[in-house]
Amino acid sequence: ENGDLSDTITFSEDSINILSWDDAHIGMKPGEQISLNDALYAVLLASANEVSYAVAENVGTKMGGGYETFIQEMNDRAAELGCTGSHWVNPNGLHDDQHYTTAHDMAVIASAVYQREEFRTIMKSLEYRIPPTNLTDVERVFQQNHKMLWEGNDYYYEYCTGGKTGYTDQSGTTLVTMADNGTLRLAAVVLVDYGVDAYTDTRAMMDYVFNNFSKVSLKEQKTSEYIESFEDKDAHVVLPAGITFSQVECELIPDKDGISEKKSGAKERQGTAVYTYQGQEVGRAEVILAKEFFKSQETGTTDSEKQDTAEK
Repeated sequence: ENGDLSDTITFSEDSINILSWDDAHIGMKPGEQISLNDALYAVLLASANEVSYAVAENVGTKMGGGYETFIQEMNDRAAELGCTGSHWVNPNGLHDDQHYTTAHDMAVIASAVYQREEFRTIMKSLEYRIPPTNLTDVERVFQQNHKMLWEGNDYYYEYCTGGKTGYTDQSGTTLVTMADNGTLRLAAVVLVDYGVDAYTDTRAMMDYVFNNFSKVSLKEQKTSEYIESFEDKDAHVVLPAGITFSQVECELIPDKDGISEKKSGAKERQGTAVYTYQGQEVGRAEVILAKEFFKSQETGTTDSEKQDTAEK
């Protein structure tokens, strides 16, 4: 979001000095340069800690600051996405008591980055080669560490489209995995697991959702009469087996502050429909709100009351 794949990443002394003897790295040197594209492959496939640090330094500088600017943006961006239990103090996950997250937050972040084509391309790659640089005469070759992407091994999963492995002594094995069966796209997060058990546990979660949940198109449902139209024709919710759309609650949130029945233009009536089942969000969609919605707000009639009445 704050850099271009063609940007040059230059490695500082600091980016190399953060490494301990057993930290994952690809042997970069102070003063060495690679592209941001090469750097992201090293981060996502090889878990290269010094590369993560260098990306933070260089992108932070491009943002008008430096390393700390990037770290602050990590925290700000996480909050914007809806993370509620995370605090970042470095860009690579090396242990720090003040650096922590939750499975929920990692799933939120996974969902967000999965929207970017560049990320999807990198994370599904099995091997990558960084060509010779200004300080290294040979290419660097490294492979994908996520076992669910490799055909022929016991943990291969046909629907897996990528993800990220992780491990520290303090966190145990961590694994974020994306999967797509042609109908649903999922993000599964396993924290504080043990070695290859993370793959077994991830597969169990994925299979459970694929077998017990389905996507329900909103345009085919009798939803709130206060919704004039959906911005995305593919807007949907995901419901567990046996649950009908009539059991789903809808909250409408206008984009702009203030309510007035005089709102007329579609841009002035944009909002978000948030759908929940038993308090759990099952989907949300960008919508154009009907003029009646704003009139109902002034009279105190809630959307949930209106929807319940229509269903009865």
